[in-house]
Amino acid sequence: MPSLLDLLFPPKCAFCRKRSETSICDNCRRSLPWVTGQREDCFAPFLYRDKVRTMLHRFKFQGYARYATVLGGLMLACLIDSGIPCPDAVCWVPSSKITLYKRGYSQSKQLAAAVAGGFGAPLRRLLYVSARKKSQTKFRNASERADNVHGAFTARPAARGLDILLVDDIYTTGATMNECKSALLTAGADYVTCVCAARARQ
Repeated sequence: MPSLLDLLFPPKCAFCRKRSETSICDNCRRSLPWVTGQREDCFAPFLYRDKVRTMLHRFKFQGYARYATVLGGLMLACLIDSGIPCPDAVCWVPSSKITLYKRGYSQSKQLAAAVAGGFGAPLRRLLYVSARKKSQTKFRNASERADNVHGAFTARPAARGLDILLVDDIYTTGATMNECKSALLTAGADYVTCVCAARARQ
């Protein structure tokens, strides 16, 4: 028997928004732009285009925080399939206070919490924004993006000696992720593995 909640709010595919018994309908599972060859600079289940791009915009800008469970599970599966072991800690790319105020939540922290829960690893706030920069969406050129976030993040001393999994939502040029990774390694992290929900290229 369906629950009252299901009757009032029938479950839908997170990607096409059509009614579905699962979070990804069979049609989307076949047609979504899956990453076919993982790269160690940043693991990801999807390419950032089509329905994935639309879904991530809802997740990031329109308050669909519940999508973190779906995306986090797919990111976890991607890591396990790639042979990535359970890390000592999972952290996330932090947002500025202004962004958090406008959005109401950190999409990267939500994803990190889902991945950490799946691994059974501790979720730790190991990075913070130490210099205010413009939004990366204002830049398309890789070098401009790198210049924009240079020195923007600082890692906490607690990162020392840890094997860390660093989580973000979208990997475009890698500028933000690389800057955060560099900050963690500078703080003494033993190793940093990066994962995101979607990347711009194979």
